[in-house]
Amino acid sequence: MLAPPDHFGPRLFHTSGIPESQRFGAWNDVVNGWLLGVEMRQVGQSPFRGSACLRVLPELRFGWGALDGTISKRARTIISRDNDDLFLFVNVAGRFSASQRGREVDVGVGGAYVMSCAEAGAYRWPAGMKLMVVRTKFEAVSALVRNIYDGVGRAIPSDNQGLHLLIRYLRLLDESEPLATDESRMLVTRHVQDLLALALGATGETRQIAITRGLLAARRKSIEVYVERHLARPELSLDVVARYFRVSPRTVQRLFENEGTNFTEFVLGRRLALAYATLGDPRVERRNIGDVALACGFGNISHFNRQFRLRYAATPSDIRHRDVM
Repeated sequence: MLAPPDHFGPRLFHTSGIPESQRFGAWNDVVNGWLLGVEMRQVGQSPFRGSACLRVLPELRFGWGALDGTISKRARTIISRDNDDLFLFVNVAGRFSASQRGREVDVGVGGAYVMSCAEAGAYRWPAGMKLMVVRTKFEAVSALVRNIYDGVGRAIPSDNQGLHLLIRYLRLLDESEPLATDESRMLVTRHVQDLLALALGATGETRQIAITRGLLAARRKSIEVYVERHLARPELSLDVVARYFRVSPRTVQRLFENEGTNFTEFVLGRRLALAYATLGDPRVERRNIGDVALACGFGNISHFNRQFRLRYAATPSDIRHRDVM
């Protein structure tokens, strides 16, 4: 793995603000510094364009990128300085080719390609290529996949269920706030590794382990994001969410119970946090507290005031005026 991260991200890069003559060199520095050691050569004469967004955890890196025509190679001089991480390229737009272990494959939109950072390889990206990438520890995934090297250097088809779940989970994570605790970072890393193992063909008991941890985590994350987007709706309820995700209310409730809480407590906590942040925002200081409560999904102002005091040991007015007291 590369240098230890200092935060969950995102780390952003775009060539638009860089002189044309320096763009490809800057892109080379970003890829080699952030993600993967490679020797790169630009294909074509047009000014190079590239952009990237990377999220970083101690044993996991993932993100998105868009780039113009490029050939990338990993020779032995590069891999001798690297480790044996697994690296996944997911094709979001375009069609790329890759070779490793004597295999050369083409990967279409929606498909993916897995490589080992411990082996030489080459990759050709056309102009307008868009990718999702994942880099993580080999040992964590290989423990769940028998004969994992059978999948290295091969394409993963676009209809692979594990790949679909992994992509969905990563997109949800990209919308998340920075992960503040070691425990949350460890859980996210474990979930991504589980879903990658499913995509690579985990079977039997290990497949069930990966499903139990990774699939349920992806489902809960989907529900959490849905709740965050609909906090203002007073009718948001366990039944509403269950119908939307086409599962039983008990299934939704169990996902939260596995984390030591329940659906109602989660929704209440997120609504209160939203109200707290809104009340502390000087840009909306003239907004009536009752209107803030309603906008956060509370249909009963007395209930809002009571729960707010229980959570923060202060009234909504206290939070609004704390900087001027």
